[in-house]
Amino acid sequence: MSHGHRLRLSDRIFFVTVNLRRALAPLAASEFELVAAAINESRRKLSFLFLGYVLMPDHGHALIGPTFPLTISRVVQDVKWLSARSLNRR
Repeated sequence: MSHGHRLRLSDRIFFVTVNLRRALAPLAASEFELVAAAINESRRKLSFLFLGYVLMPDHGHALIGPTFPLTISRVVQDVKWLSARSLNRR
């Protein structure tokens, strides 16, 4: 019998940090609104708990609570994809 613990990827509150690549310029003030809109779009689409966030020029933090079967990996993937798409269109 295994005594190892599986990583719980849902039904928890996660503190997430996302960094921009070093080669990229920091976010401009006008780009923060695009990132916040992407977070809200993802939240509406995937229905996860979103308890707070802070965005800075080169990184951001968030408190996210996905409920099963949604995983934290899926939430972060969706937010990053929507943000990148929005920023690249600009």
